[in-house]
Amino acid sequence: MNCKQGDIAVIVRSMAENHGRVVTCIKMLGPGPHIIGTDFLLGEEGNWWLIDTKINTMRGGVLHHNTMPYVMDSQLMPIGNTGVKVKEAENVHD
Repeated sequence: MNCKQGDIAVIVRSMAENHGRVVTCIKMLGPGPHIIGTDFLLGEEGNWWLIDTKINTMRGGVLHHNTMPYVMDSQLMPIGNTGVKVKEAENVHD
């Protein structure tokens, strides 16, 4: 696992133009697949994070901008911890 809850991380791998985006890891969802609302998260080989911002996704070979607040742990490199209480950050998505 690259990150832990509350970490600030940079996206270092992406097929959807998210390289260099900085996110905060809010909650570990675990390995896929997951169905959350209309989002279907594949990637049985990796763990998914709920993050603090929506990022671009690729669906059917088409780029969709700022649609999904989830990213795989394997796509992240931690760069720090904010010290922000994760419970407070979770309320942003309620």
